[in-house]
Order: sequence, then C-alpha cells, then structure tokens
Amino acid sequence: MSDALAHSSASSGSALLAAQLSLQTRLLSDPHQHAAWHNAIGTRRYVLGMLASAFALRSL
Repeated sequence: MSDALAHSSASSGSALLAAQLSLQTRLLSDPHQHAAWHNAIGTRRYVLGMLASAFALRSL
C-alpha cells in the first residue's frame, strides 16, 4: 500500500474520531432522549472509523 493511501486512511480515521466525540457529548447530555438517534447515526461513524483505522494500520 502506498504511503499516500495510508496517510489518507489515517486522516479519515482522525476526522471520524472527532465527529464521534461530538456525537458522544450530545448523547451524554441526555442519554434517554438521544439513545435512538445515536444508534442510528453515531454507531455508523464508529464502525467507519474502525475501518479507516484498519486500512491505515495495514501498511505497518
């Protein structure tokens, strides 16, 4: 894998992590109200972040 692809995957993972942190703060502000919303939106970003991290680590 090229270094550019690994760098791109790492950057994508970092961006998804930042987005996930903002979603977590909304969830923690009122867990009962935002649970369904977080399951629909937050979980998808969490999984995409893991996928991007796997691609970035694959080059090691």
